[in-house]
Amino acid sequence: MKDETFGVIVIMKIIPQPKNFLYGKKAGLKNQYTVNTDSPSEVKNIIELLDFSPEFIFSKNATDISIMRDKSLAENEYLLNCSRDCIDISYNDRAGLFYALVSLSQLMYGSFLQTARISDRPDYKYRGIILDTARHYIPIEKIKAIIRSMAFYKLNFLHLHLTDDQGWRVEIKAYPSLAERGSIRGGTQIKRSGQCDTEEYGAGLYYTQKELSELVAYAAEYHINVIPEIDIPGHLLGAISVIPELSCEGKTVKVRKEWGVEDTIACVGKNKIYEFVENIISELSLVFPCEYFHIGGDEVPKIKWKTCADCQAKKKRLGLKDEDALQGYFYIEVNKILQKYGKKPMIWDEKLGTDLPENTLLQLWRSELKDNQCADYIEKGGQIVVSYGPYFYFDYDYSQTPLKKTYSYTNADIKFGAELEKGIFGIEGTVWTEWIRDKEKLDFNLYPRMQALSEKCWNKNAGNYHDFESRLKEHFLYLNEHDIEYCPLNICNQKFITRLKILLEKRKNNDGYAEVRAAKK
Repeated sequence: MKDETFGVIVIMKIIPQPKNFLYGKKAGLKNQYTVNTDSPSEVKNIIELLDFSPEFIFSKNATDISIMRDKSLAENEYLLNCSRDCIDISYNDRAGLFYALVSLSQLMYGSFLQTARISDRPDYKYRGIILDTARHYIPIEKIKAIIRSMAFYKLNFLHLHLTDDQGWRVEIKAYPSLAERGSIRGGTQIKRSGQCDTEEYGAGLYYTQKELSELVAYAAEYHINVIPEIDIPGHLLGAISVIPELSCEGKTVKVRKEWGVEDTIACVGKNKIYEFVENIISELSLVFPCEYFHIGGDEVPKIKWKTCADCQAKKKRLGLKDEDALQGYFYIEVNKILQKYGKKPMIWDEKLGTDLPENTLLQLWRSELKDNQCADYIEKGGQIVVSYGPYFYFDYDYSQTPLKKTYSYTNADIKFGAELEKGIFGIEGTVWTEWIRDKEKLDFNLYPRMQALSEKCWNKNAGNYHDFESRLKEHFLYLNEHDIEYCPLNICNQKFITRLKILLEKRKNNDGYAEVRAAKK
């Protein structure tokens, strides 16, 4: 897809916007640059990863580009002085070097060199994207393409939602049939009203541990950490369909066709679930070296716990006052398992307001939180990754979450005052795939909201939206050349009447995307 409305792009300004910068005049882009650096092998590797258009010749006598370590700089910090005659880069750590060269690659992207002076480092340590691979499988090669784009915009965490009620999509050697059978459902919801088709989905659509290990290594080259999510004790029907004894009733069930919340969940009164969880964590901790392991925890209806003899017996034996306390006990036990394998828990915000294991990284997504919940958690030393739905749910239509809204997010939107910003570890955009079935729709929903997200993560005090949009137009060259089916600006920020038309069309076409795609052609 090509967006022809902006003419020929010859220079590019950086996204995410650097902390301190001064852009100069454009200069001619050479076909070849000589490079003097104290890290030649590392620099060569990054240049290859980022696919620079000029050729680079490494020499201790080089005068075009100098790249040297400066231990006085902070973590991830870099300095970049890019003039007509020479380019000087200073960095401290490997990540800082990588981000400096990402910025340089953007300044060199196009027909000319954009001169600039830059002093830069990120505001947040966690800058992420979640990909829901459970509802609809995303091929490894597509995930790799997203990783490359994430790196180009300085995002550094990829969160893989690997399991849900609609499918189990990761190989577990202790349970050979888990992915083989748990990945398959008898149909898929095609209307928001709940109507499903009857076409089987998911046979063979899961990831082997070998594939994921290779993906993790690939992401590491781009300074991206990969976090696995195994959603427990709710959203577990993919597993329960294969191992019924994980549930309270122990009955045979099918993988869920519809999206939503399932009340058949793990039985926390039986030892079976703890054995299951340890087997999962023991295997996947070897595949995913990241210190965080996401254990879900969202949308856990406790209806069946109230009538389950095993759950009630455990509650009584432990002296727990209610089922919420029983869920808290479950997470304490899961955290013991995580600690055994050197992992820290990451969990959705439904557990906010209760005692959480130490070192828990809380992912905030809901808008109905009580005013004091975040404050209490942070004052106790807790840290939060913000995935606030109204701004960062990229499965939403642009009629619900236009690009400008994502870009306009501030911490005040979740009732955070300046005194609570110390608790924000980062921001993560989410791509749930209930309605996303192909590459084109995935691209359409993710881009250019990814670019807006990257700026919110990197520089919370970046310029206004008008300035961002002007830079974004230049970056459409990158999206075009990488065959990314992004949403054009006239749809990203549609007027009310346009939104209304799409909302009306939704009722016929599920989400209005068919109409938009047809119009683009």
